[in-house]
Amino acid sequence: MSTRCTIPDLPSERLYNSWKSLIPTLVLPFLNYMSRTLGKPLPPCLPSILLCKQNNCERKITKILCLLFDCE
Repeated sequence: MSTRCTIPDLPSERLYNSWKSLIPTLVLPFLNYMSRTLGKPLPPCLPSILLCKQNNCERKITKILCLLFDCE
């Protein structure tokens, strides 16, 4: 029979505390973002994002697929 852990271990406590301190800092920026963007179309995506200011940077390509579940 396996024993069940009823008291969180130290890594679990640290993770919980980090989320507990982070989440309140995200609420206002999220609400501001939602009020600016709710019901408005998304702007077109640029074909690429260039962060390198020099011409000799190695280029890497990452494709991202976004699924919008709240669109009607």
